[in-house]
Amino acid sequence: MVLTMDGKGVVMRQEDLREQTKTQKLAKKEEIKLTIVLDLIHVIEYLWKAAYVFHTPSSQGAEDWVSKQLLYILQGKSSSVARSMRS
Repeated sequence: MVLTMDGKGVVMRQEDLREQTKTQKLAKKEEIKLTIVLDLIHVIEYLWKAAYVFHTPSSQGAEDWVSKQLLYILQGKSSSVARSMRS
């Protein structure tokens, strides 16, 4: 089973997180190998949109922010990235 994410997973709504958790639990219960595929192109697009809320477009601050958040996501810390954008 493959669960695809288009980047909205970085800033998922609570309902989406619940649905993903249910899918993961079901796959585990049924002993189904689940692969989650993250579409980084869309993730980066969403990160840039978010960066422009916090920083001036095309600024070094925006670029640094996107780089830092993307690195966190690649390290498996996407929940932390989402939390930081909500606060």
